[in-house]
Amino acid sequence: MPIWLTLPTVGSGHSVQNRRKTHVDVLDTLSLFDAATAATRIDILMLMAVARFDPAVAPPCQFSVANALTTSNLHETVILDAGHFDYPGSEEQHALLAEKFRLFFRVT
Repeated sequence: MPIWLTLPTVGSGHSVQNRRKTHVDVLDTLSLFDAATAATRIDILMLMAVARFDPAVAPPCQFSVANALTTSNLHETVILDAGHFDYPGSEEQHALLAEKFRLFFRVT
């Protein structure tokens, strides 16, 4: 969480960063809502899509959630070039991700 509060973002993290300027105890509350902490309790099959670049959700935060999954054989992580952002090659990557979802949910 401390790192998350220092990373550039246009997402909800930006609002939290502004709130912290006047409420230094914000980390006490945030720790109750940390996705990476929650991910350590997941024990079902997961398909994660994380991005190397994302203006809304800082990539280190995305990867911390994926890396927090404790049993590697229960999840698969797809790494995209970007998230919440249009980029060259996005159609191909999203098609690959859609195929991963199809296989994940065994949709024909």
